[in-house]
Amino acid sequence: TSSSESPLMVHLLLCCTFLLALAAPATTAASVPAPALTPAKQNMTWDVEYILWSPDCQQRVMIGINGKFPGPNITARAGETLSITVNNKLHTEGLVIHWHGMRQVGTPWADGTASISQCAISPGDSFTYEFVADKPGTYFYHGHFGMQRAAGLYGWLVVNATAEQDEPYRRDYDGGELRMLLSDWYHDNVYAQAAGLEQKYDHFQWVGEPQTILINGRGQYDCMLGAVTRFHRGIDRRARTCVRGKEAKLCGDEERCLRRSECGPYCPQSQCAPVVFDVEPGRTYRLRIASTTSLSALNVQHDLTVVEADGNPVEPFTVPDIDIYSGESYSVLLTTNHTPTFYRSGSFWISVGVRGRP
Repeated sequence: TSSSESPLMVHLLLCCTFLLALAAPATTAASVPAPALTPAKQNMTWDVEYILWSPDCQQRVMIGINGKFPGPNITARAGETLSITVNNKLHTEGLVIHWHGMRQVGTPWADGTASISQCAISPGDSFTYEFVADKPGTYFYHGHFGMQRAAGLYGWLVVNATAEQDEPYRRDYDGGELRMLLSDWYHDNVYAQAAGLEQKYDHFQWVGEPQTILINGRGQYDCMLGAVTRFHRGIDRRARTCVRGKEAKLCGDEERCLRRSECGPYCPQSQCAPVVFDVEPGRTYRLRIASTTSLSALNVQHDLTVVEADGNPVEPFTVPDIDIYSGESYSVLLTTNHTPTFYRSGSFWISVGVRGRP
């Protein structure tokens, strides 16, 4: 904004106030021990079902949770119990969900590995996963039956440290937290992909390169940088519709706008609008990155300081880019140290591309 009274905002394109109340500790008789705190518990109910979705502006059949893709974000505090009742509404196939990175100490039946730790949930049946999120870190969950992860059955699982645990790098960022969940997306449905892998006389038929790389479940098929760039100066995060003002010339059909993202970030309700992070200049942010890809090894290009890998703190080191393979997760620190100028707008890009494949 050009107003000198408003903080300068910078957009990162991918395509709070705290009240501290201090009180004196309560006094109790020496012979009466303080009551033990009961660990918190989160209860969730998920309907897993087929949905029509347009993650890259091309509508396909996917597997969603409670009618949406990606699945719900889970954010817990270390030591909390998670209780997730999963209702299988997939009419023709079994279902399990694996909680990637959870150690499942004392609850191996909740690990979500079909035919190893549990039988698959049959169509129409339900199963309750209950386990302790015991270790702080950046994790995710995903379908672990057939190729259901590749069909869209995945989401975030982030475990924050308790006040007693703390994190060695918590004081190194002042801007808050951002998240990037990465995946590769193929237009051939997963059943066609599986048939190619399982042919009797021609095993491992190459599925080809992914049509799109998704960031937090969003991408744009056949995306040309120029076509996207023309939108990035006019982002309106308050917009509820595309059909108004200058964007009405681009998209006169509400349904097409929402489903195909033809108005780009002018239409934040679109299923495939580019991901935008609102950040402030001169701050450092914690960026959590995880990969749920099927085949693609990805590369994230930006100056980053790595502080966590797969739920484990590491000695910080700085890199110009980072490779991430399927199942891996990182926390990195990102500093917004570029100043907008007359020739350079307040929008900057983070690039994600395919580095290779196994």
